[in-house]
Amino acid sequence: MNTNVSRDEQEQRILHVFQLQKNLPEVDTDVLEKYFAFLTKNLLFPIQGTFDQEMGPLHHTTYPVIVKHLSEDIDEFYGIYAEGIATKKHVEIPLADFDCNITDHRNYQLIDDYKTWFWNNR
Repeated sequence: MNTNVSRDEQEQRILHVFQLQKNLPEVDTDVLEKYFAFLTKNLLFPIQGTFDQEMGPLHHTTYPVIVKHLSEDIDEFYGIYAEGIATKKHVEIPLADFDCNITDHRNYQLIDDYKTWFWNNR
């Protein structure tokens, strides 16, 4: 697979979120609010996946999570938050740290595009 083509396609999808032709914007509150509106409109809930939580130096635990919806909480450091259920408890996690379980589903692509933009434009 030609990764340059898929990167170009991904960049075009992300530019579409912001209605831009070129130059992906840097992460800030206003831009995150635009991405939040786009994802709220386009994601299909609930979404099953996992969240990798840091428990200490070099120690992580992965939890299964069912995301019910996006949170209105937006933070320039952590990005958009998702709310859901993990181990029978309500959780609010950064969407950038959530891994969608089904890679061939529309939600996977939307979340992957968001994560790629978020981590590369902070």
